[in-house]
Amino acid sequence: MSRTVLVTGATRGVGRGIADAFARRNDRLVIVGRSTDATPNKVGLPGTLEGVAAELEAAGSEVLTIAADLARTEEAERVVEEVRATWGTPDVVVNNAAATFIGPFLDIPVSRWKTALGLNLLAPVALTHGFLPDMLARDSGRIINITSAAARTREITSSDVPQLAYAASKAALDSFSYGLMQDLASTGIALDLVAPVVLTESVEYHLTGEKFDDLKRRMAPMGAFGEAVARIADQPPEFRGHYLENHDLEALGFLEID
Repeated sequence: MSRTVLVTGATRGVGRGIADAFARRNDRLVIVGRSTDATPNKVGLPGTLEGVAAELEAAGSEVLTIAADLARTEEAERVVEEVRATWGTPDVVVNNAAATFIGPFLDIPVSRWKTALGLNLLAPVALTHGFLPDMLARDSGRIINITSAAARTREITSSDVPQLAYAASKAALDSFSYGLMQDLASTGIALDLVAPVVLTESVEYHLTGEKFDDLKRRMAPMGAFGEAVARIADQPPEFRGHYLENHDLEALGFLEID
């Protein structure tokens, strides 16, 4: 039986790989993003909602596209209302959309911190808050929050990619997720955290120069990681409460890299 799956940040990168993997399963997809044919990515990164939807539909999936700036909480709440009114609460919610701003602390204005916190933390909170009552009522559902090892700032002694706003917002997402895992422990709703290291268009754009070549060689391809996330969603609800990095996904047989 096909599922309804919502993926945020699905026009490119990790989100696109995840959407592709669910499309291969003939799941019904809600893809959310900002980039459209009329308003493409400002720095020229590929992918629009219309283009991705056409390819997912060609693969056999039914697709609902929602253009939204999830950094604004009211936009996340609008997504909940639109999805519930159209297809009902999804079976799987993948909170993937994220923003990072690279540079030393004093070079990043507070306005960009607000964007990072809005998109990386409050959007998952708002979407979960909106969909969770229906999931609890039917006692089923899965939430997958995409986080980052960058959140563990106590373990990082130096960084070639300073991104403190991103790290702090992902640390907050981790804390929220661990707390909610406890709240959901006696329910049929599964929640997992996944911390990928994936070679995306954004990584290629931001990390230029030979000093990043070795790091990029060790990153997983978008398609392989997307398949790994879909395999998490394929598991029974007893599979829950994990923090999964690339090596964990490989050990489980979920992530296969040639």
